[in-house]
Amino acid sequence: MIPALALLATLATCVNQPADWPHEDFDRIECPQVYRIHGNAPVHQALNIVLLSAGFTEAELDDYRCGAGMMVEALLEVAPFDRYACSINVYRIDLAAPRSGLNFPDSCGNQVCSHTPPVWPHKEQECRDYAARAPGGLQGTAAIPQGRHTGNCINLDLEPRACPLEAHACQVFWPTGTGLRRLWPVSTCAPAADIVIVVANSGVWSGGGSEDMHTPLAMTTLVGIDADRTRGRLLVHEIGHTLGLMDEYAQTTAYNSPSEEPAFHEDRNLIRVAENGQMPEIPWARDCKDNQGGTACRTICNPDGCDDCTPSEGDAWPLVGLFEGGFYQECGVYRASQYCVMEDANEHDFCPVCQNYIAGIFDHMGMKTCPAGTE
Repeated sequence: MIPALALLATLATCVNQPADWPHEDFDRIECPQVYRIHGNAPVHQALNIVLLSAGFTEAELDDYRCGAGMMVEALLEVAPFDRYACSINVYRIDLAAPRSGLNFPDSCGNQVCSHTPPVWPHKEQECRDYAARAPGGLQGTAAIPQGRHTGNCINLDLEPRACPLEAHACQVFWPTGTGLRRLWPVSTCAPAADIVIVVANSGVWSGGGSEDMHTPLAMTTLVGIDADRTRGRLLVHEIGHTLGLMDEYAQTTAYNSPSEEPAFHEDRNLIRVAENGQMPEIPWARDCKDNQGGTACRTICNPDGCDDCTPSEGDAWPLVGLFEGGFYQECGVYRASQYCVMEDANEHDFCPVCQNYIAGIFDHMGMKTCPAGTE
């Protein structure tokens, strides 16, 4: 716990739970206290996000509260989340782990593994500032769902995995099967849950996200928390996955084999050339534009050279068009923009096509945009 912040948050009182806490025996009467850290919209017209901690001991929970809160602030400054911020509710549940950090194996592939804590040199001052401006301070505002609360937090290890399957590096985080069985029931303690986000106590730039779960799940770390540029980028990228967006980077080493890759969807932020060489319909065709006022979907081929790509003639540069490379392939897959947080989580915001896709989901959910000057 941050010494200077000890008086800003209620001292955590954790309740011990059996290590094999089963899904079917969970009772909401055992819920820990749930805190609302953003929003007060009707849950049926809102995006309801639930934050859970992993790898933070009871003494470190203030780090999680502060870091997660600052990451959410950064998320709500990114389009289109900024326009819908008044229709987004964020709830936080505090889980105390038996040890600090993630349970890394000795090695993963050819890489030696070890726990790397988040680098956060200005933590005390930044968390003091956050506590002063956040609704409810560092702790947040109690959000009381139905049921009795046993305490401020539960001692519950979500068991993040640092080297799943045959990964080549110690940087892929996802709860184990046991962790998932513990995660889902405790997330129901919140008034509603459309997306569950696990915040892991690690300084490794890594995470994961999937919409193919009920409820959609993302996992992120506190890496980059001390830099404004990167504070919310990893969270933004992983939330993109929970809403159905695919990875736009072309690195072919992301997965060991095609069988491990997530599902490909043609109607979202990428298209893929068919085996017969046929180019599919472009979902974002009406959004195409270039820097000279043109509205055709101009093609930019991978500079490394791909046999089946024909670049557009002329010197106009597409702002939205067809950029070759994406979904772990250098050739045959096209994204809409040169830069996007789904292509590089370290540098960019959502491209216009991804923004429109997410906004369409929010509109379908009945979420309202914010009046000017409000959140």
